[in-house]
Amino acid sequence: RKFDIIRSIHGRGGATPHWMTTTNDRLTMSDLCLGNGPSTIELRLNNAQTYNALQCDLVLPDGLDLTACRATGRLGAHMITTGLQDRRYRIVAYSIDNADITTGDDAVIQLTLEPNGMALSDNVIALENVIFADLERDYSAASYVAIIDQVTGVDDVAAPNCKVSGGVGVIVIESAAELDAQVVAMNGTMHVEHIGTGITTIPASQGVYVVVVGGKTHKVVVK
Repeated sequence: RKFDIIRSIHGRGGATPHWMTTTNDRLTMSDLCLGNGPSTIELRLNNAQTYNALQCDLVLPDGLDLTACRATGRLGAHMITTGLQDRRYRIVAYSIDNADITTGDDAVIQLTLEPNGMALSDNVIALENVIFADLERDYSAASYVAIIDQVTGVDDVAAPNCKVSGGVGVIVIESAAELDAQVVAMNGTMHVEHIGTGITTIPASQGVYVVVVGGKTHKVVVK
């Protein structure tokens, strides 16, 4: 079975098959503070089970490129490959010798992201199609969304003032102007809501959301 896991994890694409085992282990990333040059972000693995390989799709908005990807910490014995299709970078970590990815909670992959001169079309980046593998089976893990904080050094005085908060079963947005708001769930799904002046409530299931409105990004909790 030495190469079976590499073949299966490289060949996986699209939606997760319904028969794949799910896991509560997570691959997450910190929010990105983006300046005019390269920025570093780390992928953190929190796993209670030992694996031998992993993959994820890093989804970036137009205006941001992945320029370097390297293994750190518990992935030191693994090789990293990346491939790009439609702003989606497939990242795969594997070992020819099936080395273990031991249990823990720390950074395992370091990414370098760099603006490419285009205006960023979105204020979030996502990890999707997250799969861990051992020598017996593959495991589907939850997607993850992180905020891009664009630091320009110039205050944006033109952006309308908005307040965003989470309530019981709703997201509440208070705005001084009509705007479109991007609402992103932690599983990576996104939809756009038109916001009128005054207070707008958006029905939402319990969980954590990223809301991009008026040029600002907010992270809220819905109970």
